[in-house]
Amino acid sequence: MNEEEREADPLYRKGLEAAAAYDDADSGQRRKKLAPVLGYGLAMVVAHWVREALQQGAVLFSVIVAAFGVFDTENPAWRFGLVAAGGAGAALVFIVLRSRWSWPWQYFVPVVVLGADALLLVLWNQR
Repeated sequence: MNEEEREADPLYRKGLEAAAAYDDADSGQRRKKLAPVLGYGLAMVVAHWVREALQQGAVLFSVIVAAFGVFDTENPAWRFGLVAAGGAGAALVFIVLRSRWSWPWQYFVPVVVLGADALLLVLWNQR
């Protein structure tokens, strides 16, 4: 995460504000100010884990969709559709991983890829 992304992330900003309030507090008030600092720290760790799990899950599910297209269908239209959707989904998630997209897009894109791949597999299974 670069400095621009950190400044745009509201959780990071609130964590910095809580840490600054903790640093500026006198010794009697520090105990009260510690809980928000720890809470925001834990929330940032959990948010990072969720984002990473969504991104890795979307790439894995896209590879599975492409594998179903290659190995388990005889219809050329379904084969092309599943392979193209799997490849496009994996590529889109890798683009989000490598580029500097805002934090809502880092959650939104993998969720959409997972949903589109799941819908495509359900439709393919009901053919």
